[in-house]
Amino acid sequence: MRHLWVVASQGSSPPRALGPQDLVAGLADWSPDGKQIILDMSAPSTGSPDYLYLIDVATGKTNLLPGPKGFHTPTWSRDGRWIAAIDSSDTRIFLYSPKQKEWRQGTAGTRLGYPYWSYRRDELFFQDLGAPGQAIRRLTPANGRTEVSFSFDEALQKDAITCRFAGIGLDDTLYALVIGATTDLFAVDLDLP
Repeated sequence: MRHLWVVASQGSSPPRALGPQDLVAGLADWSPDGKQIILDMSAPSTGSPDYLYLIDVATGKTNLLPGPKGFHTPTWSRDGRWIAAIDSSDTRIFLYSPKQKEWRQGTAGTRLGYPYWSYRRDELFFQDLGAPGQAIRRLTPANGRTEVSFSFDEALQKDAITCRFAGIGLDDTLYALVIGATTDLFAVDLDLP
């Protein structure tokens, strides 16, 4: 089973597992102050929904985040005001306010994934893999406005099979992985004894 482990940077103590040990760890993200981790976890059986847990790093105390089950891919905003997560259908992003302890819908799409918070503004970048051009969009939580930041139309019309939003730089440069197809044909003439 996959677990989340924490190791002292000085190596002064043995690694310790965080979160419920009977669940499988998914994706995790540190709070901006480094005191908590948000983690999606599920039962080991296939088809089990994900649940989001807040883990206190110092004590190891784990709390189930209130709200709907099935949320995954949690990511904490740089200022700590929001935790974004994708629902189990991969069609909606929800925002959780740790201060107010409540969820609200952020945006909807076709097949959402790869959320990353801006380093410079209060904006969440994410990809809609089912939208034309597998677009990278950005959501502004303050007003709920969503707009396209980048489209992979040109790459997909040439030789790309798929494009994946891979991260965001400190200056909000968007990074992507483009998987291309080759149209070259190869032949091997092999004589075996």
